[in-house]
Amino acid sequence: TANVSVYIGAMANSTAVDVSRSKRCQTLEVKDPAGTRLVCRTPIWVGKQHSLIVRVKSGMLEQFAVGQSWLRYEAPRITGLIPGKVVPPGPTTVTIIGANFGR
Repeated sequence: TANVSVYIGAMANSTAVDVSRSKRCQTLEVKDPAGTRLVCRTPIWVGKQHSLIVRVKSGMLEQFAVGQSWLRYEAPRITGLIPGKVVPPGPTTVTIIGANFGR
């Protein structure tokens, strides 16, 4: 039986995923007996564009299908700062409020 992995990120070369610049999908569901329909939950990530990498391994055979720059994440959006004003001297904790920070 085939072993399928889906990554978001980049290839190191034509035969290996660059694990330092990629993340594996957190969940992966095969939706049909042929294995041609996959659903994965993408990991939290930052960056403008990433490739979708599908790795299929069956016995000694391993193949990759790569969709270059198929995924895009929205840019961070800052909606507020708390406190709104900082008075020196001394350290102050500032909370940034917004969306799409990638965690």
